[in-house]
Amino acid sequence: GATTFATTFYGCTGLTSIPSGLFNNCTGVTSFVSTFFGCTSLTGITSGLFDNCTGVTTFQNTFYNCTSLTGNAPNLWDRTSPTPTGTNCFYNDTNLTNYASIPSGWK
Repeated sequence: GATTFATTFYGCTGLTSIPSGLFNNCTGVTSFVSTFFGCTSLTGITSGLFDNCTGVTTFQNTFYNCTSLTGNAPNLWDRTSPTPTGTNCFYNDTNLTNYASIPSGWK
């Protein structure tokens, strides 16, 4: 199975939503680097999107500059075993409801 979704939807400015369950069967994935980078029309992050992806080691730049995102960002920074890196995961996503509570290294 897939181990990375790096840059999968990178720059897809027409993408407005993420299908529920998109990554449900992707238990071996370790990297979501820049998966939705620059998806400026994306309006929300599906609840539980990464729940079955328990081995992820990096969410670096995953939602970088997705400026239309609203609602809450998932607390990916609270994951343990492994504890993923999330450098700039939510960079410039200032319309997220919980943006202020996102750890500084993740935004």
